[in-house]
Amino acid sequence: MKRDPTFAYASDASFDVAVSVQVYEYVADVTKALLEMYRVLRPGGRGVVVSTDWDAIAWHSWDKGRMRRVLDAFTEHCAFTALPRTLAPRLEAAGFVLKETRVIPQFNPIHDPDTYSYRIIPIIESFVPGHKGVTAEEAVEWARELQWMGERGEYFFSLDCYLHSIMKPE
Repeated sequence: MKRDPTFAYASDASFDVAVSVQVYEYVADVTKALLEMYRVLRPGGRGVVVSTDWDAIAWHSWDKGRMRRVLDAFTEHCAFTALPRTLAPRLEAAGFVLKETRVIPQFNPIHDPDTYSYRIIPIIESFVPGHKGVTAEEAVEWARELQWMGERGEYFFSLDCYLHSIMKPE
């Protein structure tokens, strides 16, 4: 089901809890979406917002130029690639009390189907062709290199997500 995070289709103060996981990075009007979350939470209601700092991705590659081009092209997949860096003041400006912020590291030292990075490789590979000059062939070679590095034991991926725990004041 597709929903608009800037309009919750709910009455004011109708939820005890609200959760957003990797959503607000993709919303053009983050302020409006946060105000909507605030509107539908009851006083004393709690929320969790998890967002990813796509600008801080670290992925080992022998072809650093290609890696840079592919990741730069992938920045076009969302509206705010570094949202966690400005999310706390945005939440507070919307009226929330920030209870806790913590990092959720995504660290994958192996190329394995059970890892986060393994699962986003095909997403990136299919997205980047035609963005910022990246070709389909370049995207395929990028993905092949990562598989090859995994086979050789030279794979490394790191990306941080951030959890902001919030509350609507009583």
